[in-house]
Amino acid sequence: MELTDTESRIIKDNLKIHAVEAEYYDILHSELNNAYILKVLDNNIRFVIDHVSAPLSSHVLDLGAGTGYLTIPFLQKGFFVNAVDMSSEMLEVCRKRTNKLKLEHRAQFFISEAGQFLQDSKDKKFSIIIISSFLHHIYDYSKILRELDNHLLPGGIIFIAWEPTSQYYNKFSLLAKIVDFIDNKFFKIYIKKHNIYITDMDYKYSDYHVNISKGCNPYDIIKDFKARHYSILKFENFSGLAKSAFAAKIHNYLKLSLDHFRLIMKKPIENIQDK
Repeated sequence: MELTDTESRIIKDNLKIHAVEAEYYDILHSELNNAYILKVLDNNIRFVIDHVSAPLSSHVLDLGAGTGYLTIPFLQKGFFVNAVDMSSEMLEVCRKRTNKLKLEHRAQFFISEAGQFLQDSKDKKFSIIIISSFLHHIYDYSKILRELDNHLLPGGIIFIAWEPTSQYYNKFSLLAKIVDFIDNKFFKIYIKKHNIYITDMDYKYSDYHVNISKGCNPYDIIKDFKARHYSILKFENFSGLAKSAFAAKIHNYLKLSLDHFRLIMKKPIENIQDK
C-alpha cells in the first residue's frame, strides 16, 4: 500500500530522531523513568497480570518496544515477550539490556513497522499486548489498535501505559508552570552531568499527535473497544511531563495538569461475546 507524504515523513523523522537518541533515550526521557512514575507503572503491570484471563504461557506483544520500557519488566515477571520496533538502534539497546539481565531466552526482537508486523504475523495470538509512548508517533493509531483485536486471545488485555492525550494541559496552572520551570532547570544540569549534548532536532512529525493533532484521544479508543465488548478495567488521565519524581508527585497529587493517559482493556471470553 502506497504511503501518503505525511505518513512517509512521520516514519522518516522517527527513524532519524530515534537513531540519534537511542543511546541516551532513557536519560533524556526521565519523565518515563523517575521513581514516582516507575512505581505507578509497576502497580499497573501487577494489575494487568492479576486480571488477565488468557493463557499466561502465551507471548506478550510489545509494540513500539523502544529500549525496553515495558519489555524488561514483563520479562522480569516471567513472561515471553515479542518486542517490535522499527528503529534498529532503539531495539539494540533493548537487546543489550535484556542480555545484561540474562533474560534473552524469553525475548524475541523484530525490527518492523507495527502495521507490517501485524500483517506478517496474522496467526500469532498474545495474552497481553503492551504499548507505551508509541501511538503518538504513528499516523493512524486507531487503525493499528483495531488490528490488535485479531492478535489478542479471549480474556487477554491491552495495556496502554503512556500516551499524550487530546486534553493536553487541561488543568495547567501557574503553580504547574513554576514547578516545571524548576524541574527543567535541574534536568538540564542532569543531562549535562551525563555529557549529553544533542543538537536541536525537528520533532514536529516524529511526535505527530503532540505537535499537529494535539494528542491521542482516549475517549475515541474507549468507545471503539466498548463496541467490541471489551471491559475498561482502568482509565486514568495523569501528568506525564515532569522529569523528576518530586515534580511528578506534585503534579499528580495536586492534579496540576492532565496531559497523558493510561488505559487497560480486557477482551471478552468468547462465550460471553457470543451472548
